[in-house]
Amino acid sequence: MALSIIFGDGTKDLELELLQKMQTTIQHDAKARLFYLVPNHIKFQSEISVLERLAMLHQRTGAVIAAQQVQVFSLSRLAWFYMNEDPLYRKANLSDNAMTMIMTALLNAARDDLQLYGSLVEKPGFIAQFSAQLLELQQSGLSWDDVAQLSTDLQATRVVLSRKLHDLALIGRQFSATLGKRDQYLTSNLLGIFERFLFNDGADLAQHHFYVFGYAQMTNQERGVIEALIEKGASLTIALPADEAAKTLADDVAETDLFYRPKHLAQQLRDFANQVGVTVTISQAQAMRQLSPTMQAVSKFWIETAQNGITSNQTAPGVAVWETSSRYQEVEQMARYIRQMVAHGTARYRDFLLLTPDLKQYQNMLPAIFNRFELPFFMDVDRSMSAHPLVAMLQELLSLAPHFDLKAIMLILKTELLIPTGVEVGAYREALALTENYALAKNVPGWKWQSTEPWHFEVNLAVDEDEVVKARMAERDAQLELIHTQVSELLNPFLQNLATAKTARELATKLYQFLHDAGVEQRLLQWRDAAMDRGDLFAAKQPEQVWTQLMAVLDDFVAIFDEQHDMAISDLQVALQTAFETAKYSAVPSTMDQVTVSESGIVQMQTAKYGFIFGATNKNLPVTIRQHALLQDDDRLILQTLLPDGVSLRETADAEMAQDAMLIYNAMMSGREKLIWVYATSDGDNSTQAASYVKTFVRGMGITVTVIPALPAPDDQSDAILWRLGSVQSTLANLVVVNRQAAMQNTKLSGAWQQLTHLLTRLQPDYYARIMAALNYRNTVEQIKPALVTALFGNDLKASISRLETYSRNPFEYFLRYGLGLQPRQAFDVTPAEMGSFMHAILENVFQKMMGRELGSVSNAELVQLETQAAQEILQAGNTMFDVLQSSSRMQFLTQTLIEQVHVALLNMRRGQLPNAGIQTMGTETGFGIANGSFKSMTFDLGDGKAVTVRGKIDRFDKVHVTTTPKNFLSIVDYKSGNRSFDYRKAFAGLELQLMTYWSAMLANLDQLPADTTMGSVAFWSLKNEVLKVGQQLEPAPYEDLLRQADEKRQTQGTYSGIILHDDDFLQQMVNEAVKSPYKIKFNKNGSVAKKGSDVTEPEVIDTLVAFNEAKIQEIAAKILAGQFELAPYRDNQSTGLQYSDFTSIMRFDAMMGDQYHDLPKWQKEDILAAMHDFLQKGAQN
Repeated sequence: MALSIIFGDGTKDLELELLQKMQTTIQHDAKARLFYLVPNHIKFQSEISVLERLAMLHQRTGAVIAAQQVQVFSLSRLAWFYMNEDPLYRKANLSDNAMTMIMTALLNAARDDLQLYGSLVEKPGFIAQFSAQLLELQQSGLSWDDVAQLSTDLQATRVVLSRKLHDLALIGRQFSATLGKRDQYLTSNLLGIFERFLFNDGADLAQHHFYVFGYAQMTNQERGVIEALIEKGASLTIALPADEAAKTLADDVAETDLFYRPKHLAQQLRDFANQVGVTVTISQAQAMRQLSPTMQAVSKFWIETAQNGITSNQTAPGVAVWETSSRYQEVEQMARYIRQMVAHGTARYRDFLLLTPDLKQYQNMLPAIFNRFELPFFMDVDRSMSAHPLVAMLQELLSLAPHFDLKAIMLILKTELLIPTGVEVGAYREALALTENYALAKNVPGWKWQSTEPWHFEVNLAVDEDEVVKARMAERDAQLELIHTQVSELLNPFLQNLATAKTARELATKLYQFLHDAGVEQRLLQWRDAAMDRGDLFAAKQPEQVWTQLMAVLDDFVAIFDEQHDMAISDLQVALQTAFETAKYSAVPSTMDQVTVSESGIVQMQTAKYGFIFGATNKNLPVTIRQHALLQDDDRLILQTLLPDGVSLRETADAEMAQDAMLIYNAMMSGREKLIWVYATSDGDNSTQAASYVKTFVRGMGITVTVIPALPAPDDQSDAILWRLGSVQSTLANLVVVNRQAAMQNTKLSGAWQQLTHLLTRLQPDYYARIMAALNYRNTVEQIKPALVTALFGNDLKASISRLETYSRNPFEYFLRYGLGLQPRQAFDVTPAEMGSFMHAILENVFQKMMGRELGSVSNAELVQLETQAAQEILQAGNTMFDVLQSSSRMQFLTQTLIEQVHVALLNMRRGQLPNAGIQTMGTETGFGIANGSFKSMTFDLGDGKAVTVRGKIDRFDKVHVTTTPKNFLSIVDYKSGNRSFDYRKAFAGLELQLMTYWSAMLANLDQLPADTTMGSVAFWSLKNEVLKVGQQLEPAPYEDLLRQADEKRQTQGTYSGIILHDDDFLQQMVNEAVKSPYKIKFNKNGSVAKKGSDVTEPEVIDTLVAFNEAKIQEIAAKILAGQFELAPYRDNQSTGLQYSDFTSIMRFDAMMGDQYHDLPKWQKEDILAAMHDFLQKGAQN
């Protein structure tokens, strides 16, 4: 029995030191068995390295040595080697998932007895957190009685900590009792069982020699196994990283010592060996690594700086510091460097080791960039299984019933794990998209998904419908049924069957049978094969690993809960969810020659030549550790003073962070020839700077930081261009950027860039031409060919006012919406348009019943009755547009709110139709140019055989009879959901066509109206109820008085806003001094019409507006029929034609890239009228 401790810093070849001792042992004892023990993380690489190097020492093949005497193991594999035939090993088969299931059951059962954690049991992640804390206490050497006693002792001084320990002890006792009853051990406690096995002489280790490498610290269980091997084995030799001062191994090693952790571990092992009478030898390693002078200087510099705070002058030409502008550029420059080095033949991919403090920051970015540079790589990072499609599908599937929510259904089916046999993926996706749109538009309820009654895309298809339309509808019906039957005939029967299960075995069996019968397992195998075909070995392993994990969880679920007979689907769901929250993919290198990317805090093999430490910013280094355990750092500091001898908990976060300098030292010394620090000045959200470690190197070793520009420059010469060379794809990306810069700066490319251009055109001419064509891309609209314009719109353009205004708002949107017929996805939800249509319908119904009567003659009660009756008739008429208004309690409340808005509007409108005032409604929703319309359309000849026909519908028009003369005037009203007034500037731009078009339409149809009738006014009416504020519109008062004030105020709030003809007889008829007029008619004191705040307009101005409006309609129609659809949205201050557009993703408008707005002129009314007059004169001349 002997313990040998070998210390050596990063310049020493500790592996060779151990191998030389192994060689000596083999030479002196032919029967000796040698075990080389390493952390599991580096076992694969260590086995290759050890056997190769040991073979070289013996001048034999590694295979022969391995077969005869030498084994390379991790500690868990060593436990299997000795215990695989022992019953103890077979009992250590309770997985972490099984532990979590037991813990869930125990916590739920004891919830009322928990002093602190009872309310957290349902919190996501808590079970795993609690389990980890309980396991730490169990493995520390404390009994649950000890933990309970600590809780009691702390009751008076540390209440929260006492309650934490109480709950942990309570569940810990129950958990231990459960394990005892099951006669099982946790697989995570395997090393503790192995330690006990060894101390009980479970194996004869008299001729077994152990060599430990790769550790700087150990857990309690790991150290326990090593101590057992020290006492029971023939010898144990451990190599630890430390400086020369460690060979004396003082008892008072400072926690600030760079090598505190390995020295402290050595102390613990030495003290144990002395206790059991084992001879201890401490030595300094003599074998030197084959390091460049640079790396030797790095080691000396860092040790002196960390240990003494002073440094001697060191030169290290092989140390570089790169400053980049972003994380993306960090990775890109490392990829470029690696590709160039390999291309020059000076390195292989396996010579590069890339380390960063937090690889998760780069786990999505790095693979994409390395693939673009065509670099093989291995990312040593834990990737969660929780996002795998199988996991997502199971979570949604098990919670689908009874509601059958559309979102959940789509998530399940979009995993594409349930595609029926014989259905192509493309066809399935198309059917799924169609069904989702259909379900959204129709608000398909859950019961309809479960029903087997077939779905039809169009229920009311006419018998004499076109055969092409029928065929298309039949195809859509088939697509709907493909998806519908998956739910009604696959998912629903399965869930009904699963609901009958009462035991864990039944639940697991039925779920497995469903997955098997539905072809999920075969689908996963297809994914694996597809990934293998494209060379993505990591993706190829994922389906098998997820399926294996699922089977293991189901096995554990049955093993743990098989005796219970009251299980439910929710229990299975919780078990799966909890298990996959912590499940990770195992990462194994897929090839020998590849770049390794890992984290700086993980032990690494020292086989690489070139080491990169990237992400070296002040936010990442020194590493900040946050304590996520239930026992926080303050708790641990208190408990450290109370724990028995030989018992310890995990270090505090501060203690772990104190050793970051050693971890970064080990990371730096992983490479043999060169060290490159890389950091970015921005993390995407905030600015960053170099870490203090980097600054220490820059100052202490006189290193010049290489600042890599974010973008290449047209005048870059060969040296600068080297930073931009990589694969053809990545190099061409830089060439595109530099060509764009040259064009913007109106300069030429340097000779070096031109040479590179010629090279790329020779290597891949087609790819080069396609990529460089992007430089000439302009987001402009081409002229539509006449044949296509005719096919889309014909020669007689049928247009409504709103369509023409859409053209003025943005011509290209008109083409997308009315030319190509694009429309956004429909959803079964109320839109502003539908709310407006509902209020319009009520008003139409009320005024139709009021024909021949003035609105002012109707009482409030009768008005409410008319409104209520109108709403009922509309909702019961079977118009699917209004189905949504009765679809839920929320919608019914909204409907009542809309009815109230109409009521307030009618109360206000009564002021404009007083009894015996000569104002009565003549028509509502009167169409011109439409089927069943009362009036003829407005048609304009555009020449060349082209014309435009304008159609529309007037919400309401009233007859105003002047009682003192035989004259009759027409007053047109257009209802709006929001506030609206006539805007002269928008009228000039073609954005305000409605009112004057109505004026023209009525003038064109005067022959269908009573004699002596002419136009008098046209106006908007807002149906929006304005908010009344106390202190502004309302006087401060008690609540009841405020309501009264509000009712009175609301009845006088509404006004008509538009154009009113200046005719004295007409104006006098419209104004009644008895009430506040709803019309904007104001008079001066002398009786003349006021200009300010009045809609009264002179006849000649109205003539100009009407004529210009008609000319504008013709101009817009001519442009449409000429195929002019430029991307030119209007802009008026902050308002633009892109606001509320459904097609911005198609238009990709970007004013910064040259796209142009059509700005409205900043003119006054008089300027606009003059411009209209000029426009009309020019039109007459042309």
